[in-house]
Amino acid sequence: MVSFPLVLASVFVVNPIAALAFTPSAHAEPDPDQQFVTTESRKVRCIVQPDNVGCQSNSVDGFMNAPVEHGYRDNNVWVDAGGGPLRWNQSNMPSTDYAAPQNDLVLTYGQVFHLKGWTVEPNSTGTRFTNDVSGHGMFVSVAAVTAF
Repeated sequence: MVSFPLVLASVFVVNPIAALAFTPSAHAEPDPDQQFVTTESRKVRCIVQPDNVGCQSNSVDGFMNAPVEHGYRDNNVWVDAGGGPLRWNQSNMPSTDYAAPQNDLVLTYGQVFHLKGWTVEPNSTGTRFTNDVSGHGMFVSVAAVTAF
């Protein structure tokens, strides 16, 4: 009989803590300075922000001209709005809440997009991101990424 209240007490303590993990405040809100996009082929996913654009290869082989680190080809590349060298790394883009891939803007080939201060021109050979102020950017395809 003594153990019964102890069991109830431990159930009571666990439930409120578990419930806190599912409150609406635990969800991230969209950032108005970010736009997640994906190519029509779904081989490349990018995040467009006023100061930079970052793209991730969804291909098993990554970007073919990416540096190799620790035996693996880097799968992410970034370019700053002001130009400069490409920055490479191995990581994954966010994929939960508002940043889930199913919520990405699909870049339709042949259509020009104006996003967060960048002109985005996708076609079947790759996607060109040009900063509207500096004119710098990058051309992204699985075959190669180049900065300009």
